[in-house]
Amino acid sequence: LYIKDAIAGIHLVGTANEFRGKGFGTLITKTALRDAKDLGCKYSVLQASDMGRNVYNSIGFKEYCKIRHWEYNRL
Repeated sequence: LYIKDAIAGIHLVGTANEFRGKGFGTLITKTALRDAKDLGCKYSVLQASDMGRNVYNSIGFKEYCKIRHWEYNRL
């Protein structure tokens, strides 16, 4: 959970394969949202993979935009 002004950013939520589909990602995210609200945040944002899309949609997040990911691997 990253907080700046009244905006909470939720980043790097993940669940090990054997625990997927059991509600852990939802619980972690809802707990972070509750903590953010308790700290005075009014907005929340996140970046999600396709795998996490259903989790975040079920919580109430809506897609705002798409972000492209670029990789440079010649180092």
